[in-house]
Amino acid sequence: MNARGFTLVEVLIALALFGLMLTLVFGVLTVGARSWEAAEPQAAALDDRLSLGRFLRRRLAAALVWPDNRDEPPLQGEATRLRFIAFPPLVIDLKGPQRFELYRRGEQLVVEVLPLDGEVSEAEVEMRRLVLLEGVEHVRFRYFDGEDWFDTWDENRLPQLVEVAVKAAGPAWPPWVVRLRHGQSGAGVVTGNPFEFGGVPIR
Repeated sequence: MNARGFTLVEVLIALALFGLMLTLVFGVLTVGARSWEAAEPQAAALDDRLSLGRFLRRRLAAALVWPDNRDEPPLQGEATRLRFIAFPPLVIDLKGPQRFELYRRGEQLVVEVLPLDGEVSEAEVEMRRLVLLEGVEHVRFRYFDGEDWFDTWDENRLPQLVEVAVKAAGPAWPPWVVRLRHGQSGAGVVTGNPFEFGGVPIR
């Protein structure tokens, strides 16, 4: 059997095919990398929204009427600021119920966790201030008493529902509607239909 080498034409054809294959592989990798880079900020934004939803479900939904704090409403609500009493999470080394204050600070939605009694220094306030969401353009709170919605709340009882509407960077989300455990039975957060919650119209 006679062995023969490759001709110049065959070598050139093989090199051209190899170069075309490398081009296709590089194009696929480039598209994949760009898709990953484009999806990463959206995934981070989704994770931040879910974290905020968990905070509302675990802390705001568990707002308390604290017997040692009868001189003030258990929940003090404004259109852009919300104060309520709840127990802190176990990961925070704080004892007893604390006053949570939720508001927009610059482009951040923050919460301050402050003691019910006694003053704290500004340095300690900074340590007790946590960022819940970045890129916030607007925040609005509303309060449902069982019959209607209000922009403020200073009653000596808890509202049944609290609506938290946040406009932030990224896709628009419907408002969170939080059912307070001690305002009425049950608790939870709804982020589905922004116009109705349990038959209650949200206007």
